[in-house]
Amino acid sequence: MESPVFANGNVTLHQGDALDLYDRWDAPVVIVSDGAYGLGGKGDVPSVAELPLWYEPHVRAWAGKATPLTTLWFWNTEIGWATVHPLLVRHGWVYRQCCIWDKGLTHAVNTSNTKTLRKLPTVSEVCAQYVRPPEVRSNGAVHSVQQWLRSEWRRAGLTMKQANESCGMRNQISRRYLASDHHWYCPTPDVFARLAAYANKYGDPTGRPYFSLDGKRPGSGTQWRRV
Repeated sequence: MESPVFANGNVTLHQGDALDLYDRWDAPVVIVSDGAYGLGGKGDVPSVAELPLWYEPHVRAWAGKATPLTTLWFWNTEIGWATVHPLLVRHGWVYRQCCIWDKGLTHAVNTSNTKTLRKLPTVSEVCAQYVRPPEVRSNGAVHSVQQWLRSEWRRAGLTMKQANESCGMRNQISRRYLASDHHWYCPTPDVFARLAAYANKYGDPTGRPYFSLDGKRPGSGTQWRRV
């Protein structure tokens, strides 16, 4: 049975199990997760210990759909987030920060009773931010952007001197954008487009296309903005 869908302009809402819908959605720029907390309430799992098992298929799906542009905002209790954090890291999510939401005095008053007054009132919730590492998926494999740029240039059979010539610079391209060490810089869209154009024009014809992000045609500066 199809899940109910509501659409209004650029907004589309799906009512149903997210696990049944992930494959139908585009690559996300932002994922906001406010799922199970392990508090044992209605619709929640009984305990924090069960959170990794509950979240695993979701985290795997997020990683499969995500791009280097994707940011994940993970809402939970402090212990719930800490319990799920290793799972997120295992699926390639890179931790950036943890934000604290102070719910204030009113929340404490509304949730206070003879049981909760035996401890300090819980007035906070956390929202942890995660991003994806800069990676390129090519021929079924995942490469770091730095490794992929160097391997594509080498695959084209071109020299580092030619890399500098491709952008009309003396040595900045080879020392920065094709560097193999910590001095590496991610190319701007303009530099990437010039490298791709040069490699596909002067590189080994048998290996074309070079610097392809879809496996069919050379990558463009516009595509590179989304890496």
